[in-house]
Amino acid sequence: MGDSGRLAEDLYSLLLAMGAASKDLGIGTLILIDELQEAAVEDLRELNQAFHLLAQEPVAPPVLMVGAGLPSLPAILADVTSYAERLYDYRTIGLLDRAAAEVALSAPVIERGESWSPPALSLALDAARGYPYLIQAVGKHVWDLAVRSPISVADTEVGLRLAGREVDEGLYLSRWERSTAAQQTLLRALAEVGGESAAVADIVRAAGKTNAGQISMTRRELLRKGILYAPERGFLAFTVPGMHEFVLRQEG
Repeated sequence: MGDSGRLAEDLYSLLLAMGAASKDLGIGTLILIDELQEAAVEDLRELNQAFHLLAQEPVAPPVLMVGAGLPSLPAILADVTSYAERLYDYRTIGLLDRAAAEVALSAPVIERGESWSPPALSLALDAARGYPYLIQAVGKHVWDLAVRSPISVADTEVGLRLAGREVDEGLYLSRWERSTAAQQTLLRALAEVGGESAAVADIVRAAGKTNAGQISMTRRELLRKGILYAPERGFLAFTVPGMHEFVLRQEG
């Protein structure tokens, strides 16, 4: 089992064995993979092929894989194997609404017998804009800085600056630095004309080009890197919320 030297077939055999063992135990097996868009193209191809083979079984084994990734992931999987759109059930997880974001920021504080002042909480919510990573960073830094309860606006303002720096350095900077000069020009054009997203035609003009063909290779590279994705035909968007603000702060 799993020793043919061909990854897709070996993975398929392993999944079948896991399914058989799970069935004997009366349970199911769940495989969780995070940041799936970062996997090598060959690995994704083998993964798709293995689960495609598994889906052909007359009786589906009790094995389920859930992969999480950026909004670019469906397109990446489809580029790897054309049948990926039929193979996976895609579920979009967007930004938190304000009520959910408020719970995320306030519940841990309340559990510890403390509280936010209403203006401070409102300021934090406005800055985080429902983005889970930023909510987490804001909550951490404000909590670490707060000197008394309820948490004040002054503590929140300092915490927001530290949270912003953490997200810049830990999330946006790496995406910016692994972009070529041509890619950075396109990213800047997108940020200038649309913020989070914009029509390709508008990006072309902002980048100083005359037609979409002149940016097609750069566009494909940014999509492949997971920095951009296409939310609908004729549009491009940043995969990570707030990236446009970081891009606009960079020197041209």
